[in-house]
Amino acid sequence: MSLVFYADIVVLFGAATLPHLGIMMSTLQKFGQALSLEINISKSRLIFPRTLHRRLRKVLSNFVRIPATTSFRKYLGIPLVTHKPKSADYEDLLIRFNKRLAGW
Repeated sequence: MSLVFYADIVVLFGAATLPHLGIMMSTLQKFGQALSLEINISKSRLIFPRTLHRRLRKVLSNFVRIPATTSFRKYLGIPLVTHKPKSADYEDLLIRFNKRLAGW
């Protein structure tokens, strides 16, 4: 298991198994206690590879009551991509920026 911490984002990497997920949840709990923080489960996501069987994704997601997804989606309106960024990945951001710029 690996732990990566960015300001208010914590990223844990590990095997898609119940024992590993239990260790991750325990790590998050201890991490929160050490920093006197509470982990917001409603903002949390389990990110699985698309190749992982749907049934296993559902079992793991239900085990910890955290929604599952297969992509990072967006953070603060900026897409988090795992591939080489394309201009289409940032189209929504450019539209919002141009609207604000036009309002000046």
